[in-house]
Amino acid sequence: MRKSGRKYIEVKTRYGKHISVLEPDEAGYTVTVPGLTGVVTWGKNVEQAKKMAKEAIELCVECLAEERIAETIRRRIKTPARVGGA
Repeated sequence: MRKSGRKYIEVKTRYGKHISVLEPDEAGYTVTVPGLTGVVTWGKNVEQAKKMAKEAIELCVECLAEERIAETIRRRIKTPARVGGA
């Protein structure tokens, strides 16, 4: 059975919809997410590839959120709020 070429798909996650690229390879399907650098996953079939992409996107978004929270805390520690008048 011949696999068709590259397709753009929409992956729905709890953080919204993400346009992803589904590409066949020798053993299954690779999914990349152009909007999230470094998100690449794989599945034996299209259904599994989409499921893996959803999980990878959600983990990436959660990590990005944690990094932003940590950076905000670091900035607040370095620059304490002023107390009292001028």
